[in-house]
Amino acid sequence: MSRNRASIRDQHLEILDDIYVSAQNRTLQTIVDTLAAEDVPSDRSGTSYSSIDSDSVGVSLSSSPRAGLESVGSDFGAELDLESVGPLSESGGESDEEAESTTSEDEQPWLIDRFSFMQLTSALYIMLHTAVEETRIFFPKSPAFRQPQLGLLEWARHNDLGHFLRKLRLRPTTFDVIVTLIENHQIFHNSSNSPQYPTALQLGIFLVRVGHYGNAASCNEVAEWAGVSVGTVVLSTKRVALALMSLHDMAMCSPTDDEKRKAKAFVQSKVCESWRDGWLSVDGTTFPLFQKPSHFGEAWYDRSSNYSMNAQLVTLPHNLRIVDYALGHTGSVHDSYAFEATQIFRDHALFLDAGEWIWADSAYPIQDWCMAPFKRPTNARKIGTNGP
Repeated sequence: MSRNRASIRDQHLEILDDIYVSAQNRTLQTIVDTLAAEDVPSDRSGTSYSSIDSDSVGVSLSSSPRAGLESVGSDFGAELDLESVGPLSESGGESDEEAESTTSEDEQPWLIDRFSFMQLTSALYIMLHTAVEETRIFFPKSPAFRQPQLGLLEWARHNDLGHFLRKLRLRPTTFDVIVTLIENHQIFHNSSNSPQYPTALQLGIFLVRVGHYGNAASCNEVAEWAGVSVGTVVLSTKRVALALMSLHDMAMCSPTDDEKRKAKAFVQSKVCESWRDGWLSVDGTTFPLFQKPSHFGEAWYDRSSNYSMNAQLVTLPHNLRIVDYALGHTGSVHDSYAFEATQIFRDHALFLDAGEWIWADSAYPIQDWCMAPFKRPTNARKIGTNGP
């Protein structure tokens, strides 16, 4: 509970306490009038406390949530134990005989002989006290104005491919395939009476968040773009991430013989036949972090002056499908060291046959299965350049 909400609730309870103490020598109608004069918010059902009158007190008491009031009938004819109703004032109250002697039936026609004035006061106090305690929203606000841009995105997929790519970072056909793959995941289905948003919308929210950086990826910014609440943005991101992780083993698998043949043909078409057996490639990249990590923060500082995480990707050259990767090293780690965490480095025979290799840049070590097409020579005189 927030401090502001707790303070407001305490103020309302103080109002009821003051009314209860002053009600020792008042009639029930006076109590109701006093409550009507106080600015007390309505309860969750929408019934204002100021609308309580002497004719409705019986119904309110009979529906009181306190267990001690369950025996109270709407006709006030049932007996009520004072201890089950609640504490009385320290000064005590008038007895039934005193109340009946000082108050005539004509002045208070709703006061039943077998129900004392103090019992009615205590019951009403408990009812209102409980209502204030259980009130969830003290000052209801009007619904927030929303103007989603999903219609623009739907238009862009058919008329402006560039806008679609800027927002979601992939093509419409790829987007539709991903929706088909994850829409039957159990995370998008529940037995609640409040159904989830469509899977396509949740995927769009996820792609906008992961495809942008800084303020553009904030929950508030994405919520305004999609026309949903901030909580929906958070839940959609978690659901889609979980659904995509379930596809990991299907997407990350060894290349097939057909993919291997196409990769070699692609390499041969770009360079020469002698190089066709180099049908895989590896390179490193970094994922910028939003801020400096709290643990070993300087280790994440890379050569581009960013705090980032290193990633190593082994791909097929003809379609760029990722067949192996390593993720988790700090941004300051050299590519050759991060490459050692990949499966192809630890067991290259699982991917490569004899005489085959992968292409890498000058940052990687030269092996019989890992080649760099261009490597700076250790001695410039070996290639006939001018030197001392």
